[in-house]
Amino acid sequence: MKLVKPSVEYKKEYIDFVKQIRRNNEIESSYTFKLSFLKFNFQKFLDYLDYISEYPKGEIIIPMKNYWAIEDGKIVGRITLRKDSGEELFHYIGNVGYIIAPDERGKGYATEMLGLLKPIAKENGHRKLLITCNRNNINSKRVIEKNGGVFLDEIKWEEKNIKNLRYEIYL
Repeated sequence: MKLVKPSVEYKKEYIDFVKQIRRNNEIESSYTFKLSFLKFNFQKFLDYLDYISEYPKGEIIIPMKNYWAIEDGKIVGRITLRKDSGEELFHYIGNVGYIIAPDERGKGYATEMLGLLKPIAKENGHRKLLITCNRNNINSKRVIEKNGGVFLDEIKWEEKNIKNLRYEIYL
């Protein structure tokens, strides 16, 4: 597996990935574009991903860099690396977010993706990562712990009415 920056080279694979996520009634990230937009305006979508990696101060809450996990020529997952913005939202969602294509779950891809992201994070100036998961998401908890996650605490995210486990991963 390798992590790549989003590019037009993987347009078809990314659209297939999004279709699979949506068939499973899930949301692919905070940027939900219509599939028709992705098909016909993919470069604008990529421009947006570049933009959110370096948000202008005060415009957007948490800047993030996106990476796609490629295995055997297809996108099996997406992982983001967020800056610590100091915003309250960061307290709940941390530095890392990821999703695996439903047909690819249970194959170890999330563990591998997080492992591949750690040196990237270090190169980007992170000394540690704050990573969270819903307390009921046992699989995500395992992924974090396999990557050296040290349990910090459990917090209630009132706005979403969920309880998240918070971990730190030292790089």
